[in-house]
Amino acid sequence: MPRPALCTDNGAMIAAVGDLLLRADQPASGLGFAVDPSVVLAGARIA
Repeated sequence: MPRPALCTDNGAMIAAVGDLLLRADQPASGLGFAVDPSVVLAGARIA
């Protein structure tokens, strides 16, 4: 979870998650990934 200071800007939250994924050596999604703005994030994990 991002620090509360990062929760006021959606871009900062996305960047924080991206940083965690990069540090975990996860591959980038690329430009062709699907977008679902109504996706439920309950249970999402970054391992």
